[in-house]
Amino acid sequence: MLVFIHHYLPGFEAGGALRSLANMVELLGDEFDFHIVTSNHDLLDRKPYPGVLFNRWVPVGKARVWYCSGGLSGAWSLFKELRKFNKAPVYLNSLFDPAFSLVPLMLAKLGVFKGPVIVGPRGELSPGALQLKSAKKRVFLKLSQTLRLYKDVVWHASTQLEKQDIVKIFPDGRASLQVHVACDLVTHSASDRGKEGGNRDVVFLSRISRKKNLDFALKALSLCQEPAVFHIYGTIEDAGYWDECKTLIAGLPSHVKVVFHGALAPAQVPDALASHGLFFFPTRGENYGHVIAEALAAGLPVLLSDRTPWYDVVDGGAGWVLTLDNVGGFAYAIDGFMRMSSEEHRRLSADVRAFAAKRICRPEDVDDSRRLFTEVTEGLQ
Repeated sequence: MLVFIHHYLPGFEAGGALRSLANMVELLGDEFDFHIVTSNHDLLDRKPYPGVLFNRWVPVGKARVWYCSGGLSGAWSLFKELRKFNKAPVYLNSLFDPAFSLVPLMLAKLGVFKGPVIVGPRGELSPGALQLKSAKKRVFLKLSQTLRLYKDVVWHASTQLEKQDIVKIFPDGRASLQVHVACDLVTHSASDRGKEGGNRDVVFLSRISRKKNLDFALKALSLCQEPAVFHIYGTIEDAGYWDECKTLIAGLPSHVKVVFHGALAPAQVPDALASHGLFFFPTRGENYGHVIAEALAAGLPVLLSDRTPWYDVVDGGAGWVLTLDNVGGFAYAIDGFMRMSSEEHRRLSADVRAFAAKRICRPEDVDDSRRLFTEVTEGLQ
């Protein structure tokens, strides 16, 4: 499998897509030979990873990774190497990324790659994501439809909801549209991480960008009547947007405190989440929401927007799902969580652990990802 993704290990700032791919490699790397092409730096750090060799294949876990250094010599070295993979399936982890999606897609169109092409939009086609930089995205999507750039590709949808987004945007040939649904993979399941104790702090963990909707979370907290401590973890992807959020933080009532911790390495995430009480994530749109799975696995109930596929947390007693036109409803849910008795909180924690144990990293989810690659490799030599 020849995989293209803009950021990969040892990076972590790019969030869910990176972690999902790393988990896929960990769970399926004994069955499939993953060769991953990526950049040589993290999302917001232009400095190359220290101690990492560039422009050659290096072992990383169960995969081999080519870290691109940029420049003509690096590009030429990579091009010569990729010609050896001309029959391998190509797996693209973005729709809009110029270097790590559009360029390899065009190489496939030109016959450099002769194997099947798999495209995972990673939530880029959700209505909330398409609202951001919408003009450029509309132009690109219209052009790609006209040129039929994605004719004959195999689509990887993380959920049935994302499958609907794909079919809506690319309706031509709907009957033959190949959309394979395979849930993103999480390598740890719920467990005994969830506490029986009474921690009620609220936590947000994601990139600080408009899509993740931190400003909405702060507006909801401004309406809360109960005292609350709100912990924010994440990479500041959009400095201007973070300035807007800091203005909102400065205007919060005195009984609502905010603590900003910055970014976390993946290994730090489970314990950081488990040290808090409620995961608050009013995102504008997620194809899966890897961090939601991590919060549930850490034993936290979740308070979510209706722009994720995690509707079943409500029936499972593991959280709340509300529409983004109801900011007061989010505040009401937070106040209700704060007012729970110790016994109510223990029951909620038990329900979260039971839900996550059934829902996260199920064997059938691994089988779906396995089939995604098995079916496209059938008949290849």
